[in-house]
Amino acid sequence: MAAQAGGVKKLRNLAGRAGQGAIALALALVSLAAAPTPPKIHADPMLHRLMRRHGVGVDASGRPTPIGRSELEYYSRFLAVDPHGPPPTARIRLRLDDSVRASLENMGFKVYGRLKGFASAVVPIDRLPELADVPGIEWMQVVRVPALELNISAPAIGADQAAAIYRTRGDGVLVGDVDSGVDWHHADFRNQDGTTRIRYLWDQTTSCSAGVGSVPPPPFDFGCQYTESEINAALAGGPSFTFTDVDGHGTHVLGIAGGNGRGTGNGQPSGVYVGVSSRANLIMIKIFPDVQGACSRCFDVGLGLDMIDAKAAEFGLPYVVNLSLGTHLGGHDGSDADEQTIDALTGPGKPGKAVVKAAGNERGLGIHVSGTVATGGTNNHTFTIPQYTPAPGTFNDVQAWEMWYKGGDSMTVSLLDPTTAPCGGSQLAVSGSTGTGFHGVGTNSGTLIVDDTGSPSINGDRFFEAEVDDQLGAAPCRGTWTFRVHGDNITQGGRYDIWIFFSSFGAAQTAVSWNAPIDLTELVSIPGTSLNVTTVGAFVTRQGWTDVDGQPISYTSMPTIGSLAPFSSPGPTRDGRMKPEITAPGMGIASTLSIDAAPGILADPNLRLRVVQDGVHWVIEGTSMAAPHVTGVYAQMLTLNPTLDAIELRSLATAAARRDAFTGPSANNDWGFGKVDALGAVENLIKNIPALQAASDGVTFGWNGTPLASTYNVYRGDIGLLNGTYYGTCFRQGLSSPAFTDTDTPIPGSGFFYLITGVKDGVEGLLGFKSDGSPEPNDAPCSP
Repeated sequence: MAAQAGGVKKLRNLAGRAGQGAIALALALVSLAAAPTPPKIHADPMLHRLMRRHGVGVDASGRPTPIGRSELEYYSRFLAVDPHGPPPTARIRLRLDDSVRASLENMGFKVYGRLKGFASAVVPIDRLPELADVPGIEWMQVVRVPALELNISAPAIGADQAAAIYRTRGDGVLVGDVDSGVDWHHADFRNQDGTTRIRYLWDQTTSCSAGVGSVPPPPFDFGCQYTESEINAALAGGPSFTFTDVDGHGTHVLGIAGGNGRGTGNGQPSGVYVGVSSRANLIMIKIFPDVQGACSRCFDVGLGLDMIDAKAAEFGLPYVVNLSLGTHLGGHDGSDADEQTIDALTGPGKPGKAVVKAAGNERGLGIHVSGTVATGGTNNHTFTIPQYTPAPGTFNDVQAWEMWYKGGDSMTVSLLDPTTAPCGGSQLAVSGSTGTGFHGVGTNSGTLIVDDTGSPSINGDRFFEAEVDDQLGAAPCRGTWTFRVHGDNITQGGRYDIWIFFSSFGAAQTAVSWNAPIDLTELVSIPGTSLNVTTVGAFVTRQGWTDVDGQPISYTSMPTIGSLAPFSSPGPTRDGRMKPEITAPGMGIASTLSIDAAPGILADPNLRLRVVQDGVHWVIEGTSMAAPHVTGVYAQMLTLNPTLDAIELRSLATAAARRDAFTGPSANNDWGFGKVDALGAVENLIKNIPALQAASDGVTFGWNGTPLASTYNVYRGDIGLLNGTYYGTCFRQGLSSPAFTDTDTPIPGSGFFYLITGVKDGVEGLLGFKSDGSPEPNDAPCSP
């Protein structure tokens, strides 16, 4: 970190991805045998790969040889696979007829979850084909290992104004996060009396056999769970437990959505780093283990959502869940298992339920190319593996892709090695065509694979998986490789999209990107392409801060305040829907620092710069930080109206979004509808209350109550007199329930209008707004 003039240290952002590299030899082809044809089920590509690879070789007795440990360890870097066992297992997400749950249990498959039509199971890899043969299972997908999509910000979106004017601080709402854990000791998550604001913790990553948290509730009976009363007992000095956030991501994210800013230190004032919904009820589902590694019981986003839905019903609260994580393994069209779970839980007619997702941080990383090919046409896409020292062992030097295209098209995909030294002068290749399954070849340039086993998917579209790796000994050689797409029979337009979903070369795990031309669209990570999720991009609200040692810190490349964050992933989805829908602050965001992460962060000079003066908050960036701002805004809105569904929340928020010179005048796939405006969204909600007109014979009126109101006042006036300053006169005062009856008859040809206010602690709500959006004064209030 070099210092600039004036002593301000420069800092690069942490939202990007690690890189990747390569070497080579010459010729020698070794064919990889395809396994026996697996059962024809609706299963994702990786599940077919696990089932197919299980039978690639046979031992002396003719039985299939298990997948090797090194190959399973490779899969465990992006799939919920445990290679260690015994036996090796994988976590599977199922869509099924609920009538088969008992049959699965009888077969020895433990099934988790209570959402109708969805379940999860941890399955020995050698039993996957057996599970796939069970009638009533509609779809199977290996759970993905998602990436975490890593003060000024809350005021920048008007959240403090909304809270001050309308008292929308998340009261009566459950804010959930599926993440790396949370520091449950931190004062940001505790009430003034020291008790916890956290209603529930669930740790998927470990097992509890005794003591606090040892009895997870069915049908979620694995991992460790901790209730509000157990957390309070531990905080008061009673029996404690281990629930940590060594990464620090989850604590930071939950602090943005719902921290109250009470935590502080080093003589600094409290209340500086306040989250958007500072009085919300909180719940954390921990799916990432503290130590990175294989875990078949972890990473189950869908089951985490199911648990939060169950707890919200138990508590009788509306909820909004934050997902600051994602993957690019899948169709990018809403067909992923977690996306289907989101759409089953939330959406039109499902009141008080919403999920918010970070768009991702892949802008500029070169992971996506696309094209259109005609029958008989050919397109070439290239990538260049630089000089590198191969990592020891196998499945450590790998580049892997997934290509998606329409189900009515037929194509051939080929991988071609460089013809330059050290690969040799003769070009080696592997090709696979639509419907032909697995093709693999071992060469001195590396192992080349093209596979469409299991295609088409449940969405009707087709896919290829392609990979170059070191599994047969030779590491992928350096130089420029070609990914070739040929149109065999094109009947649906010939469009295709290819994403790099894994790339790692050498000990440095260098990532290799596509060469130009690169497609800079369709980079929203899964499950952000769900229909009913709100997907959030990031913009800049901070250029610098003062660190714990009193030094001024700024970014190396000074971002412009208000501009789009340089990492924020753009849309649209592969099926053409605009994403993200909205943007929020995501660069230079100060929020809660986990006590479990703090020692490592403070000891690292590069990370210590990110800890602010109070020592208990720190600054990071990413769309991970943008999403919880919108999560908090949704909680504010649900405070006023807990019956809003996910689409209504999204519509109100996007209608209020701010547009400026950065966003442009129209909605687009970088900014969505613009920058989130909490105050505008809350006022849109209030303005959205429909006008009431009495019939001549009298009518009983009712409305949705709010936990922020103890009583209600009703104002009535003549519609003919309604104007910008006349709001009628007090008609009913101090109503204890949201209803009243008016038996009076209006003047013939006219009608009555009614305005309703809530009252709590002697404070009455508003009657209306001026043309500039500011509140109108109440000149003749019911309440004295």
